[in-house]
Amino acid sequence: MARGQFGGQFQIRFEDDQIIVVDKNAGLLTVPTPKGDAPNLVDLLRRYLGTDEGPGFAYAVHRLDRPVSGVVLFAKSREVLDQMIPQFRDHKAKRSYVAAVSGLMEADEGTFDSWLAENQGTLRVYSTAPGNGRHAITHYKVRERFEATRTTLVDIQLETGLRNQIRAQFAEAGHPLLGEKKYLPEGHPDRKSVQGKARIFLHASRLEFAHPRSGRVMSFEAWLPPQLQTWIEQLKKAPPPVAKRKKKDRHRDRKNVGKRRK
Repeated sequence: MARGQFGGQFQIRFEDDQIIVVDKNAGLLTVPTPKGDAPNLVDLLRRYLGTDEGPGFAYAVHRLDRPVSGVVLFAKSREVLDQMIPQFRDHKAKRSYVAAVSGLMEADEGTFDSWLAENQGTLRVYSTAPGNGRHAITHYKVRERFEATRTTLVDIQLETGLRNQIRAQFAEAGHPLLGEKKYLPEGHPDRKSVQGKARIFLHASRLEFAHPRSGRVMSFEAWLPPQLQTWIEQLKKAPPPVAKRKKKDRHRDRKNVGKRRK
């Protein structure tokens, strides 16, 4: 892959000899799956960084779920990766998101503080008793409520960064993310559907960390992609009202249908 040819799946925000920061599109895996048969950001970056002698090196410092867009950090060597991981493990790196969730959240701001474990069969994470999983802390603040469509736009700040943390905690609070299939209530018709590339309204909007060599604090923002901007405009509009027909009109329609069948 020649430099600058990314198939529209990611955009480079910053690059030097130690790190590379990219804005990932939704639908693209961050890292390869065990089967290794789906496009992923690691492979694309290694091809981008490669030479005639072979692929380059790119190691994900953190990850975004496949249906999530936004800013992601990669290290260009194992040594740099080992330097960067403690910033995320010790909560020194700052990660912000924008999400839209089902329902009108009552509190203007709050925190989800729980312990998450993973079901090995379904790969869903869920809250469990303290000490039985991994500690997960998510702070949120309501940006806007859309009364017409009963949805809420929220800004999110991660204190910890476990897999599916935001998705699981909001769903357990009764506010699953829009587009969500994996974390829906029991009995919901879409719960058993495969998420696949299906978009959810979750975007990694800001990332802040210290550069591994200079120690300088670096901050990157990823604006909402057009798809999510359009989604917001749709959320602001009430669905068209369904006109109620009078009983005599419904009776006349049934009579007309009967006549047409003769």
